[in-house]
Amino acid sequence: TYLLRGSLRFEPASNVRIKALISYNKGSYGLSTDIPPGNAIGTARATRNAVTAGAGGTALPPGSLPAGPSAYFPHQDRRVSLNLPSFETVEVFLGLANATIDLFGGDISWVNVGGYVSTDFRQQLDIHRTNYDIINQYRTADSEFFSLESRLQSNGSGAFNWTLGGYYSESRGNQSMIWNSGADARRLTLNAIPNNFAGLTTLVDRNQFTSKAAFADISYDLTEQVRLAGGL
Repeated sequence: TYLLRGSLRFEPASNVRIKALISYNKGSYGLSTDIPPGNAIGTARATRNAVTAGAGGTALPPGSLPAGPSAYFPHQDRRVSLNLPSFETVEVFLGLANATIDLFGGDISWVNVGGYVSTDFRQQLDIHRTNYDIINQYRTADSEFFSLESRLQSNGSGAFNWTLGGYYSESRGNQSMIWNSGADARRLTLNAIPNNFAGLTTLVDRNQFTSKAAFADISYDLTEQVRLAGGL
């Protein structure tokens, strides 16, 4: 896991100011393989051994399960050696920027504020969490978001002040989750699930949203204590 971050402040002219921030974060996590003995998975495996001969399947050979204290899930340290390494990775990129240009001697400013965020998620998971190759999950999710606000505004030097601007944003997202069966699926599910079946379960979701807006604000100071204001 690591994080990179950088910032920039730049004034290319006396009336121009630019600020930017960039951040990148990536994390990778190994998922726990700690499973309490006697759970549903372990019970199903033990039951499978008892009934498989009568169901026409192929029984697991004696001694194929590791020796240990539990009849259902017999491993000494309550851990199993997964047939598929299980992990998650997450990447996040963030960019922010602000650019201001003073016009007409500083009486009016043109201000632009923008941002961009992207995320990328990857997961590989041994669903049954055993050292047999039964069902494996592969999940991906990524998203992007961009926004920009641009406005012209007076800088409060007189009684009359105003702001006029617009806003735009766009977001996109994609998600998929796939379950594939492995080489031991048929014999461990009483022939219910075929071996090496890609796309046993597939979920795909895509979305996209766009927002647009215009705004304005006007104010006038009648006195130091009284101000008229309106906006949209």
